[in-house]
Amino acid sequence: MKEEKEVEKKEAKEKKKILALKIILLEEELEELLSVDDEEQAMMARQFRKLTGQKGRKFKRKNYKKEQGPS
Repeated sequence: MKEEKEVEKKEAKEKKKILALKIILLEEELEELLSVDDEEQAMMARQFRKLTGQKGRKFKRKNYKKEQGPS
């Protein structure tokens, strides 16, 4: 009986170690994916700013204002 309990305890410890290792690996993978997403998001933001900036415009906007007459 004591031997069976010891074997069960050892198996339980090994299962805990395996689960802890899996959790650590999954957390690292998740962090890596999130950092890649952050980098992609930053790149997209830079490209968007370039496209919407005044420097790169081919056609400049003209401000048309209505002539204001006497009221």
